[in-house]
Amino acid sequence: MTSHIDHPQFSPEQAEGLKPLPRKLLAAFREAFPDLGHSEAVDRGTPLLTVPARHPESGDLRLWLQSDEVAIGVGERFHTHVATYLYDFADLGAKEDAVVEEVIDYVRDVLADRVVMSAHASNRWARMEHLEHAPTGPPEPDVIRLVWSGPFEPSASAESG
Repeated sequence: MTSHIDHPQFSPEQAEGLKPLPRKLLAAFREAFPDLGHSEAVDRGTPLLTVPARHPESGDLRLWLQSDEVAIGVGERFHTHVATYLYDFADLGAKEDAVVEEVIDYVRDVLADRVVMSAHASNRWARMEHLEHAPTGPPEPDVIRLVWSGPFEPSASAESG
């Protein structure tokens, strides 16, 4: 629904004041998605990017930092992490660059409906998985399946994929 909205963003001075990982992430996000309406803020000392929901059931897309990880969240139920410690490079800058690239690729997949979000209605569990690994049959009772643009329709995804 929302493709471009003017939202508050960090000034160049504020962006320069960020630590290297969030500064790199911010620059890469802005470059990868120049026309995507989003907001930038600091919440309890943590830089945060928010893209308004395309569909109300899915919820907003959010990126935030947790120590040496970038968390990617959609709505209130779904999130995943990309961490520098998962990369085997000796150089911290190279690890940060790899994390930023992985996050941008993942966000691109979420926005293109290539990530399926599944959750039990009682919040017992929730997961995000790429389309090729997502269940293809009808969901079990009390299981919700979504993509960024709304309810997940396995047959529609198979036809377009």
